[in-house]
Amino acid sequence: QVVEGGRIAEPRRMYSHNMMDMLKREHGVTGYLDEVFDAPGPVMQALQNTSNVQAVLIGGESTYQSLQGDLCGILNRKEDGSGQRPYAIFTSDPRSGKKYKYTSTISRYGRREASLRVDEITNARMLQPGVSPAEKERVERDLRAAEEALSQ
Repeated sequence: QVVEGGRIAEPRRMYSHNMMDMLKREHGVTGYLDEVFDAPGPVMQALQNTSNVQAVLIGGESTYQSLQGDLCGILNRKEDGSGQRPYAIFTSDPRSGKKYKYTSTISRYGRREASLRVDEITNARMLQPGVSPAEKERVERDLRAAEEALSQ
């Protein structure tokens, strides 16, 4: 069961209010992924529980430039200085218009080193239609003919 007892919990944020203000002001971060779409409470809770949408950041165009500099290190450090933490952020390159997801992971072994994966996000592909356009047109034509016959 993903949503415990039907109760919707407040999202647990990855960054403090002060840290988020700094990320917005200095690095163009716009917010968290769960803030950019609406869903019914139980659906949102399920997305938070399974995909951590409440911890994924969304960045603006200036965020891409910051990620080429010191932002990766800032996002990787725990605010209390006690070590490193993983993160995920979506951003886009203002020059090429390409969109990227940066995902940082922390090794569970040895020195617990951080690694970074950068994936290009491509446009969504539409699902294949269930009915061919020709078949749809034939049914619509038959429907119009039947409606005309009824109206006479």
